[in-house]
Amino acid sequence: MGSMAVGSSIGVEKQCLIQSLLSKALLIVLALVCYPLLSVVPTHGRTPNEVPDPPLTSLSACAAGLSDSVIVSARKGDHAALVELYNSVQTGRCSNSVKALVNWLELACSHGLPDAMFELAVRLELGEAVAYDVERALKLYLRLAETGHVLAQHRAGLLILRSAQSNELRQEAVNWLGTASSNGHGLSALILGHLYEQGAH
Repeated sequence: MGSMAVGSSIGVEKQCLIQSLLSKALLIVLALVCYPLLSVVPTHGRTPNEVPDPPLTSLSACAAGLSDSVIVSARKGDHAALVELYNSVQTGRCSNSVKALVNWLELACSHGLPDAMFELAVRLELGEAVAYDVERALKLYLRLAETGHVLAQHRAGLLILRSAQSNELRQEAVNWLGTASSNGHGLSALILGHLYEQGAH
C-alpha cells in the first residue's frame, strides 16, 4: 500500500515536470518562430526624439532619385525630408547598395524617425546588413517603447527575457510584454500567459 502511494507521488511529480518542460518548449518555439519577423508598423507623425547614433559617413551611394534639397533637409533633421528619405529606402527608389541603405537608416535614426529606429534595431539584433549589436538594439527598442511603440515594447520584452539573469530583469521583461499586451499585441499576451503559468507576476 505504501509503495503504491510512493509510486503515485512519483507519477504526479513526473507529470508536473513534463508539463513544465512542455510549457517552456512551447514558449521557446513561439519566440523562435515569431521573433525574427521584420514587420514595421507605420509611425509617421510621431514627434522624433534625438538618438545619439554614429554619424553618417556617406550619402553619395544613395543619392539617386532624391533631390539635393531633400538630402540637405534630411541632413538637418527635417522630419518631412526624413520620411521621404525613409520611404525611398523602403520602396527601392534608393540605391540597392546595402551600405547606402544602412547609412540612410543611420541618418534617419540619428534624428529620431521611429520607423527607421525600429528597422535599424531589428537589423542590429539579427545582424542583418549591420554588425550584430544586441545592446544597441535594446537601447533603440527601449527608446521607442517608452514613446508607445507596440512592436518595440514586444521586442524589448523578449530581448530582455532572452538574456535575463536575475529576477529584476525577468520582471522588467514581463512588464514590457504586459505593456505590449495591453496595447493589443497578441503574441505578447500569449507569451505573458505562459510566463504567469511559470510563476511570473
